[in-house]
Amino acid sequence: MEINEQNNSDNEAKAILCNQRKLRILNIIYVRLFIVLLFAFFVLSLIIPLRPKYSESEKRELAKFPKFTISAFFSGKYFSGINEWYSDTFPLRDTFTNLNARLTGLYGKTKVQIHGTVEKGDDIPEASNTASGEDSSAASSAESNSSEPPQSSETPSADTPSKPAEQPAQTTQTLGALLINGDTAYEYYNFVRSTADSYTAAINRAAQLLSDKAAVYDMIVPTSMGITAPEDVVKGINTSDQNKAIN
Repeated sequence: MEINEQNNSDNEAKAILCNQRKLRILNIIYVRLFIVLLFAFFVLSLIIPLRPKYSESEKRELAKFPKFTISAFFSGKYFSGINEWYSDTFPLRDTFTNLNARLTGLYGKTKVQIHGTVEKGDDIPEASNTASGEDSSAASSAESNSSEPPQSSETPSADTPSKPAEQPAQTTQTLGALLINGDTAYEYYNFVRSTADSYTAAINRAAQLLSDKAAVYDMIVPTSMGITAPEDVVKGINTSDQNKAIN
């Protein structure tokens, strides 16, 4: 009996040692596979031609490699720019982000979606440049009005037939691109310099024409994206800063 018990204990010890060896071998295999994957992704990240410049899923241009300047180098902005460029333009980023969105969707979470075509906005000028641009636009509009020939004060003759009033053509308005975050949709906004200059010139012209009769006030209201949209969502998409555009 004692011999059988000793043999059983020896067999159990051998089985435990064998299982430990198998587990150790599996751990070594897993570690080596993980290192190989890390090395493969590292080599992939070094292939510059594979780095995308535009994201179709996010409808925005990706970060560009920063320009080297002495001030940016010593302030640390140069290295932070490299870090942003490296992470934002990783090869196959859209494939990985879409895969992540699908996996997240399995948990019942909705991703941020963009419907429609998003056009790239113009650079928002500084306040001093904007003010000078407004003055020049107002001056040009004033000059164009002063150069117009004076209208005749003579009343049209009775024999001249009056033209029938034309019905205005019906136009269909489209909203453009939409940002959908969960169950909420926001109107997309991008700054357009020509539209802003035309609007500013029209307001300045109205103020000049009504200078002796009334005071003209103009209040620009941001869209829902600039008021209620989460900041972390707005920062990750291609949209202009509405506060900067209004100011």
